[in-house]
Amino acid sequence: LVWGVVCGAAASGNFHWSVEDVGKSIVCMLMSGPCLTGYTQTLNDWYDREIDAINEPYRPIPSGAIS
Repeated sequence: LVWGVVCGAAASGNFHWSVEDVGKSIVCMLMSGPCLTGYTQTLNDWYDREIDAINEPYRPIPSGAIS
């Protein structure tokens, strides 16, 4: 993922090895993991809502805390 960001930015033609562009790339690399993890966990919780309603009814989606 790290090299994907750097290679994609460099291939875009708009990437210059300035402090600003390198900083943006580093922020993108550092935030991509937590954002993707949060998205996949949320998606998994949504698809497991019927199972969680039986096995773990106190969780946010089955309990109705999040709709």
